[in-house]
Amino acid sequence: MERLRDACGVVGIYAQQGDNSIDVRSYITLALTALQHRGQESAGMAVYDKDGEIVHRVGMGKVREVFQDSGKSLPLTHCGIGHVRYSTTGSSCVENAGPFVVGARAGQYDSIALAHNGDLINGAALRTHLSEVELSSTTDSEILALLLLHTDGQTLRERIIATFPLLRGSYSLVILAGGKLYALRDPWGMRPLCIGRISNNWIARSSPRGIDYHRRGRYTRRAVGQDAAPIPVCF
Repeated sequence: MERLRDACGVVGIYAQQGDNSIDVRSYITLALTALQHRGQESAGMAVYDKDGEIVHRVGMGKVREVFQDSGKSLPLTHCGIGHVRYSTTGSSCVENAGPFVVGARAGQYDSIALAHNGDLINGAALRTHLSEVELSSTTDSEILALLLLHTDGQTLRERIIATFPLLRGSYSLVILAGGKLYALRDPWGMRPLCIGRISNNWIARSSPRGIDYHRRGRYTRRAVGQDAAPIPVCF
């Protein structure tokens, strides 16, 4: 019998601007380390810089190997997402490592960053919606990011509501777009997603493990995406 394994881990954190009590980069590194059992193939992080642009870094290997500097080579930030990967679709290579960053769409977003835990069973069919878009990977995570980028809608929330009824399968997601952090999961909750707080700062994770790295940390099993259509929590 094949050994049972979890499939990918995601984390997103939004710190109140001006609150210097938490280093988002270091916390994402700690959170990903706590989620290491969910994926050991690659690790990545995406953050906003001081101008609101998304900067990201990915690499093959475990968190301690990819982020020996605890993410300090990335800009100091108030908001970011992270990902550890266990491949369910696509090969194990750096091109398939998350988070994925796509963009830009003039007048809407400079770029979108997305970290995904789950598996879509209609990924091939979804690719037909992107026939004129060149893909850089073989994962359904990039497809999700590109669908959000190219779907009509004035806000990312509108695009999510328009796009996600097309999906068949499981997902929990953390997304950076327009200076905000979004978190959502599939309507059936097949992939876990917990929402918690550290002081006045918000965190979304694949599990509550590690939210209490700081004694002020607590989490609530907030239902994310349990409605007929996935409704994102926005920070």
